[in-house]
Amino acid sequence: MTRLLVVLIVILLLAGIGIGVGTSVTSTGNGASQVSTNQAAMDASCNADAKSLEAAAQAYQAQVGRFPSDVSALVSTTMVNGQDDGPWLRTMPNSTAYTLTIAPNGDVIVHSKTGRGGGDYENTNYAACDV
Repeated sequence: MTRLLVVLIVILLLAGIGIGVGTSVTSTGNGASQVSTNQAAMDASCNADAKSLEAAAQAYQAQVGRFPSDVSALVSTTMVNGQDDGPWLRTMPNSTAYTLTIAPNGDVIVHSKTGRGGGDYENTNYAACDV
């Protein structure tokens, strides 16, 4: 019983520390700000979504013979040579900070909703996901 109580207290303490981690921007003294933990997580999420979309678009192109005209084509099936292929993604990437589209040449384009980043994912050396 005592061990269970100790474990429960440790879990509660760790949960309390975790609550303190969140959106925080601290001033560096010269007007600049440090990027918050949430900002880094949003950028990493964008990178993961863009890479998944890129891989799905390439798989679509390999099976269908062309890149999809719209991201939504990747979450549905397409008739190829008399049989259904796909879907190439389970769900559409969804974020409040960015949307992703596919260019006719298969490049993933990041559309930032925050005013930061955006552009062709590969041609910006992945800086498009600095959203």
